[in-house]
Amino acid sequence: MDYGLFELWEADHAAIEHLADFLPKKIFDAHAHLYVADTVPRVAGTAAFPSKYSVPSDYVNHMGQLFPNAKILRANFFTMPDPAQVDRAVLQRANDHVLEQVRGTDHVWSPYVVMSDDEQTIWEAVSRPGAVAIKCYCYGKDAPKHGNLPIWEF
Repeated sequence: MDYGLFELWEADHAAIEHLADFLPKKIFDAHAHLYVADTVPRVAGTAAFPSKYSVPSDYVNHMGQLFPNAKILRANFFTMPDPAQVDRAVLQRANDHVLEQVRGTDHVWSPYVVMSDDEQTIWEAVSRPGAVAIKCYCYGKDAPKHGNLPIWEF
């Protein structure tokens, strides 16, 4: 799907051509957020998130415009975090969308997003066949607003 998010101008094309020898030929461990609009109400419908959902091919197509000769060796796709995901059913739907999108791919891995206080979901996530990682987010009324947190505070 082309949402026009990466509309390239003449100057962009000129820069890409000029930098052709400098731009990487291989992209390793790229990172992108896949989403379903109703799981990210904070950003859904904005210029950066105009559609009802996103899929890996969206990312690959957009990056292909910026790095026309590069091959993606590994991509890291996970859900777009949103405070609405403090509702475990919303978070589950967000994670399920990503897992469905990356199923059967060999160059994509997807951390399962969990909340720090949900031991059952964390256990289920790390116990899934093919599990590669979890990613923890803090949302909710007691979540810190700013600052760097030591890992044990997540």
